[in-house]
Amino acid sequence: MALFVGGPYDAMDIDQGLLNKFGCLMPFPAEGQNRLFVLMPPREKWDLLCRGEITKSEAGGPLLPYERVFAPGGAEFRFSESGQFEEALAGKPDTTWAKMRETISHEEKLGEKLENRLSEHLNSTQFSVIPPGTLGAGMGYTQSHETSCIFDKEKGLLVITGTVRLEVSRTDREA
Repeated sequence: MALFVGGPYDAMDIDQGLLNKFGCLMPFPAEGQNRLFVLMPPREKWDLLCRGEITKSEAGGPLLPYERVFAPGGAEFRFSESGQFEEALAGKPDTTWAKMRETISHEEKLGEKLENRLSEHLNSTQFSVIPPGTLGAGMGYTQSHETSCIFDKEKGLLVITGTVRLEVSRTDREA
């Protein structure tokens, strides 16, 4: 499920299958970031789409941009009404990203860095890559809360171990 915040889809939890089927996922790499937007059909058309009464092309527009952001409860999509989508189209990074990075753990930073490098590599092989999030498609990482610390007094070395798990999956796209 993907949580939407703000705009016409505010407070809606949308199933990943429906999101992949009726939304338009748009990844934008920018200065080490993998920004992900989903363009949603007009809200008044959503229920008609889900019931199969109209097709995606019949829903028309304007499409509503939502950007994936990482919040304490996980990834969510926030309504983009302040020009974030236009900035991403121009290849500009998210200015709030650096501030957010200050609050995440080292394991999450490592997972993000590995994920970005893997995404860049897969993109160079001409595979279609959907950046991470709670969509259940593309790539994502999880941090194990099982960590240990060992201090070697002789060497003056502190070793912290933990596990970061990367997941890569295929997504079926509608032709």
